[in-house]
Amino acid sequence: MDFITCLPKSEGCGSIMVVVDRFSKYATFVASPADCTAEEAALLFFKNVVKYWGLPKVIVSNRDPRFTGKFWTELFKLLGSELHFSTSFHPQTDGQTEWVNALLECYLRHFVSANQTDWVRLLDVAPFSYNLMRSEAMNQSPFEIAIGQQSLTPLTLAGDYKGRSPLAAQVARSWNEQADVARSYLDKAGRKMKKWADKRRRPKEYNLGDMVMLKLLQQHFKSFRKVHKGLIRKYERPFPIVAKVGKVSYRLELPPKLKIHPVFHKLNLANNNFILSRISHNIAAFSSLTHLNLSHAELKGEIPQEISHLSKLISLDLSHNYEKISLRSHTFSLLLQNLTQISELLLSQVHVSTVLPINLSSSLTYLGLSLTGLHGKLPDGILHLPKLQKLERTGNDDITGKFPKLNWNSNNNSLEVLSVSQTSFSGELPDLVSHLKSLSYLDLSGCKFSGPIPESLGNLTHVTTLLLYSNNFSGHVPLTLANLELLTSFDISQNRFEGQIPDWFGILKKLRNLSLRDNSFSGQFHPRLPT
Repeated sequence: MDFITCLPKSEGCGSIMVVVDRFSKYATFVASPADCTAEEAALLFFKNVVKYWGLPKVIVSNRDPRFTGKFWTELFKLLGSELHFSTSFHPQTDGQTEWVNALLECYLRHFVSANQTDWVRLLDVAPFSYNLMRSEAMNQSPFEIAIGQQSLTPLTLAGDYKGRSPLAAQVARSWNEQADVARSYLDKAGRKMKKWADKRRRPKEYNLGDMVMLKLLQQHFKSFRKVHKGLIRKYERPFPIVAKVGKVSYRLELPPKLKIHPVFHKLNLANNNFILSRISHNIAAFSSLTHLNLSHAELKGEIPQEISHLSKLISLDLSHNYEKISLRSHTFSLLLQNLTQISELLLSQVHVSTVLPINLSSSLTYLGLSLTGLHGKLPDGILHLPKLQKLERTGNDDITGKFPKLNWNSNNNSLEVLSVSQTSFSGELPDLVSHLKSLSYLDLSGCKFSGPIPESLGNLTHVTTLLLYSNNFSGHVPLTLANLELLTSFDISQNRFEGQIPDWFGILKKLRNLSLRDNSFSGQFHPRLPT
């Protein structure tokens, strides 16, 4: 069991108690007060669950203070029910309730996006429709498993009979329509959640009998007491996979001397629903992590300083959570100072609100800092990081700066994506911007750039997207841009361009999106056609 909290007030309620039977998956949704106490939760549990199904032998919940407090624990100890609690970062113990929570929230969003005060009424239909749904694994619904038969639906009972009471017919029709809509949205929510879960989830898979090398960490060296640690192989000989214990977890056949747990887990927390939980201070216990992805996980609160202790991180993604999580200036500094091997740092929509850092790791290949509240001048050196491939800093109005006019290196620039839209970047584009030879995506929209577009921009022959709209660019559009044969999107709207509209747009065979509005072009447009 669990609670969905922080909901808008509806009929005096602000949260939902979710109870799921572990065997049948039968779910009960109970509208609850926003600040529901342990005593109130117990009364709701007895009224809506125990009254119909009796006392459970075991209750699995998270470590909410309501469930770990003296009242709740003593009550169920007296009643004879065992209380089991899940662990942070290990949702498997009560994962089905978390999954139903996410499904219910997704279902409700289809309604409350228009009217956020009627969700209590929707809870009457939601559990009925949910418990009718057959699972792919068992091909049975929770109703069929719990009571031995599929529940009759309003459509089955009503049929074409309209009866003598218009009001009765209206109520029956209304319930039937609501049930149809609920089933439709629950199905849509389930498919959407599957899409989230499957997105970017492509871990390497192995088969039984495959031989894999085992990397030894410092904590494993204690089993080699008579051997100098400097002479121990970093990888122990290939071991066979004897069992697959999860989608990305495997059991190896290891010799007793290693004294290592034989199951190794590849952790990926992206695209989950942690229901606005906070990142635990115990994150530092994962000291050997090289990749940590907490993006799209519906987290909130302040990112703990302990995350900066993960000095082996190569990739860190905390971006795009449901509510903006925050990162203190000091923690941000420690992060940049300690993570010397970091290659991918994605903090988009993390509230940082500090001055832009000057010293960044030379190992960076991807830096995502969009919508962070960062401010100050963009350091010139950031565009010269030797391995940087993607730079995204959109939506930070207080970031200022100009493109450097000197010290461009034409030999080792690897930048492929450059997006600084919706910032306060200003000035003219220098000719040396053409040294960004690998650039395929350039977004300078919504800034304060001015002056002409340099003809050298036509040398960026790998560019597919060029977005320059909502600036103060002026003059003529250079003919050299006709060299951009891979261009698919070109937007220079809301600028001060003038003269004849270029006729060479027609020869760009891959161009799909073209916007020239709100400029000072004149004359007729006679595009050349490709030969």
